[in-house]
Amino acid sequence: EKATLLTTLINQQTVTNLEDILQSTPTKPNAATRASSQQIIQQLAQLHPFLLGGSADLSCSDSTFIKSSSFITHNDFSQRNIKYGAREFAMACIATGLSLSGFFKPFIGTFLTFSDYMKNGIRLAALMRTPVIYQFTHDSIFLGEDGPTHQPIEHLASLRSIPGLNVIRPADATEVKGAWISAFNTQRPTALILSRQGLPDLEHSSITLTQKGAYIVKQVSSNDIQVNILATGSEVSLAIEVAQELEKHNIATQVVSFPSWELFDQQPESYQHSILSSAQKTVVIEAQTSFGWHKYAGKDGLFFTIEDFGYSGKANEVADKLEFTTEKISKKIITSLTKNKYSQEKYQPLY
Repeated sequence: EKATLLTTLINQQTVTNLEDILQSTPTKPNAATRASSQQIIQQLAQLHPFLLGGSADLSCSDSTFIKSSSFITHNDFSQRNIKYGAREFAMACIATGLSLSGFFKPFIGTFLTFSDYMKNGIRLAALMRTPVIYQFTHDSIFLGEDGPTHQPIEHLASLRSIPGLNVIRPADATEVKGAWISAFNTQRPTALILSRQGLPDLEHSSITLTQKGAYIVKQVSSNDIQVNILATGSEVSLAIEVAQELEKHNIATQVVSFPSWELFDQQPESYQHSILSSAQKTVVIEAQTSFGWHKYAGKDGLFFTIEDFGYSGKANEVADKLEFTTEKISKKIITSLTKNKYSQEKYQPLY
């Protein structure tokens, strides 16, 4: 039995039908993506003995705990969870070492805003192409009461700037499943960016297409797309609501769920062109800085992003303060269209 286990750890063979298994793995409806990820981790751990978890003192909050096991101690190395303590940099380095041993696929977790503490460790994992998985939760201003110290603003841009690191911010449980499959099927490190707050399950989200980095989650019947909205994570459902509001004013609006720049950049040019349509206006909605988005939206893109620190308060109050609402975003898009195209087509003012 020990020889069989050793062989399994050395080979690290992912089950062949993983997508089918995760497709049928139940998750709670409209859950936070951190909660969906925790349920998926339990299934992955059962199937893959080489999966090893850990957290920087936050396993109950960043949802990284493998429930079928306990914590490794100085007397018991048979367990599959490591309590690293508040040592994010050491955690990142140890996880890379575990991966380099050839016996484990480690995943580690903390809040996204604390990813700064482990940046050099992540960078070296990317440099060495070690497939460590980072689960970063509490991913935006919508933490609300945790306040601006815990609300990440520039952190997605920072992680996306690291060569060789796949960064994936899923929009619902289905996309979380696709993100984990991508993390298992790459020889690069992967950062999963997950929400604390519950997110609605999207009608047309896709496990398979999530692995392409971006896909059309809300299509339009007309070939003349007037607005193409690019969004990630918790803002995808907001983008769909905005699109529905714009269509009340006869503005054909497409929504692209864009969980991963890196995975999208690996796709053929023909696929990329099919996603980044020649709309009159490209709009980005993401509760992080706009830094880097011009590559996909162009210099004339319209950005609904966060360019300053957040606020303490309830999530809906913070969203309203920073104008992350369907009403305010829709109004600004209509104003932009009217300014850019004021001759033949007339748009009725929203308010």
